[in-house]
This record gives sequence, structure tokens and C-alpha cells, in this order.
Amino acid sequence: MSFAVKSRREALLEQIDQLDDIPSVEAIVQPLIGYLQQPLENLDMQRVVDLISHDNSLAAQCLHMANSPLFGRWQSITTTRGAVIALGLQRMRDVAVSCCVLKLMPEASGKNPVVFWEHSLACALVCRRIAKRIGMKDPEQAYLAGLLHDIGFVVNLRVFPEEFYRSINIASERRSTLHEVEEECLNLSHCDTGKVIARKWNLASEIAEVISNHHRFSALADYPALTALVSVADRLCRLHGLGYGYEENLSMEWERDEAIEIIRNAWPIAKTVNWTRFSIELDSYLKDVKNLVSVLYRFSA
Repeated sequence: MSFAVKSRREALLEQIDQLDDIPSVEAIVQPLIGYLQQPLENLDMQRVVDLISHDNSLAAQCLHMANSPLFGRWQSITTTRGAVIALGLQRMRDVAVSCCVLKLMPEASGKNPVVFWEHSLACALVCRRIAKRIGMKDPEQAYLAGLLHDIGFVVNLRVFPEEFYRSINIASERRSTLHEVEEECLNLSHCDTGKVIARKWNLASEIAEVISNHHRFSALADYPALTALVSVADRLCRLHGLGYGYEENLSMEWERDEAIEIIRNAWPIAKTVNWTRFSIELDSYLKDVKNLVSVLYRFSA
């Protein structure tokens, strides 16, 4: 990396780090995310209900997600308290944080930013699906990692939207991977800007590593298995059309994929998974995700 490129990259990261309002979220969102990150035994149900109920659109989104078969419910839930009781605090944490991430997406002209949130929610659900299939002890950790893995897009959309949309247009024309074009146009990617948010929010170290390294295994440090799982889910979603709003030249060689090999070494049950069949099974599942997102986004405006 040349001195000029390095200086521009460092200058951009320093500019982002010094901003006090990145992302500039409603007062309700950050306290809720912070509160729900505590161990479940420390959470108070009424406090969760109060935080969610304080914001009407957030409460409406939570109810829609709580009633979705994607979250395991088939009977109608009509109140925020009912949703918390029916789903339990752990699942409600997933629902609430998912809705909070949607609220972080800025309004912008040009491409609809909902595609990035749609991808993140799809990735979260696929992460949890994979985690359950391979016997991971904490599938909800995988869900949260998948949900937040592209949180750097929030920064990019807010701080340099013109340059970011130019990256998307170039990537779309080439049908190439977005993070590579970001590096070319901005000298950094959403992985780098996401790392800034992870530090500002004091996210758990394993989630921060996923955010920083889900596209670059050479940088893995302490949590390679979780990062590899998110990488696989991320690419599966993009393969199935739940990516960044354009079609990529993307393929996966299951028997030689580095991330799959890391997963197999971490969870022996993963060696029995037919990944080609698993990918095919996701078709109808991800259609349900798209339908859910189309409903939820109406409440975010």
C-alpha cells in the first residue's frame, strides 16, 4: 500500500472515528441494543417491553417479526408484552435488534438501502439455520453475527454516499464483489468502517471480528469458526439473489471452500452436511425472508 493511499485510508477512518453521531440513531435504539447485549439472566422483561414500546414503528416491526413463521410462531400475537412472553427474552433480543438495525439505514436517493438490511436479516437467519444444522451450542450468537456483519454499510451510506453508490454502480457493471470495488474506490471497505462501529458500540470481540474479517480469512485471529460460518451464510444469500441489489459472478466450490473447511474442523457434524443440497433448500426459505422484509420496511419511514 502506497503512502498516499495509506494516508487517505487513515484520514477517512480517523474522520469516522471522531464523529460523535455515527450512526445518528434515534435515542431508543442504542440503549435497547446495549441493554439486550447483557446476559439473559440480567434482563428484566418489563424493561425490554418499555424500551420497545417507546417507539411505535419499532413496536410494529417487532410484532410482525414475532408473528412470522420464520421466528417459529403460528398464532397471532397482538401486543409487545405478548411477543416478549411468547418468544422469550433470547428470541425477542434477536427480533428487537433486527428491527433496530433496519432503523439505522439512512434515507437516500438512488438505490434503496433496504437491500442491505434485507441481506443482513437473510444472513442472520441462514447463520442460525446453519448453526442448528451443525450442532453449534449458541445459534443466537450466529444470528447476531450474521445480522451485524455488514454494519459498516451504515457508515458508508451516511458519511460518503456518493462514493459508496459509485462503488455499487461499478460493482454492478462488473458483476463483481462489492468489498473489492470499495477498496478500489475508497481505499477501505465496509469491513473497516464496521470495525469502527463495533468499537464505538463496545460489541463483543467475536462479533467485532466477524464484522472486520468476514471477507478476508488471512486476517483471522481468535474466532475463525464463527467468522467462517458468517462468510458461508453471506455468500449463500448472495448466490440466492439476496445480496446488494445486483447479480454477482459468484460461485462456491463446496469441497474446496476455505470457510467450509474451517467449519468442518470446528464442528464435526458439519462433515455430514451436503452443502449443495443445503443451498437448494434455502430457495423457499429466503423467499419468506423477502416477503417479511417487504412488510417491515413500510414501518421504518
